[in-house]
Order: sequence, then structure tokens, then C-alpha cells
Amino acid sequence: MSLSKNDKKLTFYIEIHTTKGILFAVKINKRLEVAALVKEEAKPSKKLTAVEAHRKLGHLSIQSTKDTAKTLGWHLQGDFDK
Repeated sequence: MSLSKNDKKLTFYIEIHTTKGILFAVKINKRLEVAALVKEEAKPSKKLTAVEAHRKLGHLSIQSTKDTAKTLGWHLQGDFDK
């Protein structure tokens, strides 16, 4: 079973048989390119909103986002609520 949108396709290749039928699933792994992209974009004293940093870092936990931003020299502005 597959879902498609534009040129992207997600194939549910794992079949889990149950007493009522079959559940189709897929295993999704985080891509390492996200971390590489962030490192290339990192600049000393870069200012970002907390939400922007959270998105750029692949939606890490709030504490991990804060720790990583500090390591990269990013100054976070605002909070994580928006």
C-alpha cells in the first residue's frame, strides 16, 4: 500500500496481521542530512526564534534544542509555544 503526493511516495511495506485484518505500517528513520544542513548554516551569534531553531534541528526536545543552539552559538529569542 502506498500514498503519493507530487513526486513523493510513501510505501507501507510492513504487514501486521490481526484477527480483524491487516495493519500496514512503515518504518521512518531520521535523515542525517538535517544535522549536516544545520552545521553549514550555523554562524556565530546567529539570532533565531526558539521555534525556528526547533524546526531547523529536526524537532528535538526543548532541552536538546536549547543545548544544541548554545553549542552552535545561536541566541534563541522567544519561547517554544508558537
